[in-house]
Amino acid sequence: VEGLAADPRVLGIVGLGSTAMNGRAPDRWSDHDVWVVVADGAEEEFRTDPSWLPDADRLVLWFRETPHGMKGVYDDGHLVEAAVFRLDELSVTRANVYRVFLDRERIAERMTEIRAETVAEREDGRARFLAGQFLTNLLVGVARCARGERLSAHDFVRSQAAGHRLALIAEVVPAQQPEVLDDLSPWRRFEAAYPRLADRVEHALRESVPDAALTLLDLVEREVVPVWAEYPSEAAEAVRSWIEAVILAGEWKGAGEFAPPGAAPIG
Repeated sequence: VEGLAADPRVLGIVGLGSTAMNGRAPDRWSDHDVWVVVADGAEEEFRTDPSWLPDADRLVLWFRETPHGMKGVYDDGHLVEAAVFRLDELSVTRANVYRVFLDRERIAERMTEIRAETVAEREDGRARFLAGQFLTNLLVGVARCARGERLSAHDFVRSQAAGHRLALIAEVVPAQQPEVLDDLSPWRRFEAAYPRLADRVEHALRESVPDAALTLLDLVEREVVPVWAEYPSEAAEAVRSWIEAVILAGEWKGAGEFAPPGAAPIG
């Protein structure tokens, strides 16, 4: 902050997540997440030249992750995730926990609006969207598994479907510690918010892909249906019947039962 504040082209600095130190202190596992807002025309210089970072001579990796975002790794393994925006580009962002460290152009006001838009997006038909994504991810994942595309199957069932399931739980099921939930990533601190459910999901993800798909369906129906009347139960039953039929048909192309070694069934 001190270094960037000396540059008049820098209009704002925002810390995200634990970097904001706003209700959650960073620990030894934390990286640094920062947004830098700059004047028009300066953005590419800040994105391509990381010399504005502290101890920049110790960076061993700096690369572009998105049009606005970069990642850097220091020689001790510390990670920094930085994004550089012009004022007019801030509208593409979404944020939850943040702190404005430098404000020369209504950055705090703009961040308040961004946070409100982030919340509004979650509230507008969010649960139905998540349920639909969850069910269709399972269909695609099991189909890929049957075709022999095992790695893609892992992605759809263990990552995408499981992630949408966690987000759906967080959307409709009361949490034991709701304050720890991250509304941008359903995977973050889910164990603290739903310790019992987290254990069940972890066990499910150790099963073979088709079995994991069925177990995830069971968990959603057990936890979501009692508290959310609009859950698409008819569609869920169709997905379940289709997966079971695929398993019974036994027409797998090299997939077999490929649960990780030592996987334990859900108790």
